[in-house]
Amino acid sequence: MYADDVPALAGPLRRSWSNDPTAVLRNEWPTEDGWLAGLSRERRTAIRRYARKIAADPTLEVREGWGRTDVDPHELAALINRHRARLGIPRTDRRTGVAGAFLAEFVRRDDVRLLTYRAADGALLAANTLLDHPSSTVLQHWAARSPAEGGRHNLYFDCYLRCVRHLVSAGREELTSGRGLMAVKASLGFRARELHTVAVPAPAVGVR
Repeated sequence: MYADDVPALAGPLRRSWSNDPTAVLRNEWPTEDGWLAGLSRERRTAIRRYARKIAADPTLEVREGWGRTDVDPHELAALINRHRARLGIPRTDRRTGVAGAFLAEFVRRDDVRLLTYRAADGALLAANTLLDHPSSTVLQHWAARSPAEGGRHNLYFDCYLRCVRHLVSAGREELTSGRGLMAVKASLGFRARELHTVAVPAPAVGVR
């Protein structure tokens, strides 16, 4: 939880500690061009170049939409879990692998946008889920094949451009994007927000 919320769970036999921060981008612009203008010239130029190349690539199919039902959730789960395993799962990350059964329901929600990148032969190269909310939009999942597996370079930055495009066009307050690659996200205008874990005795939360 965020640091401001920790005191609400203070009490006997309870303990809290800080975790790696999460990345947050506050919406301060009327258009995506305003966001781009605040980045370094090198980063801004590169993102625009990547977007043009991806849009013009006839061997790449890019699709995005809310409540999608046209994607095999088990194919999507396999991509996400393979991506996480390749990057290495931190010792403190106790999450299980993402299940296809979960994604089957998750991506059908009308507040979840699924973005997919496929090769001409239909192979799923990369995917992103964006969980929308009137105040805070969450870049929930990002996964991609490595170039050695047939993946493409710079889809990551195209994904962020599309996420920011929704952030500003929908008028959301902020975009959060997790705890990894903080230096790269800082180059995209994100700032670190402190996170804490609070351990509470089971009886205090109604668990026996």
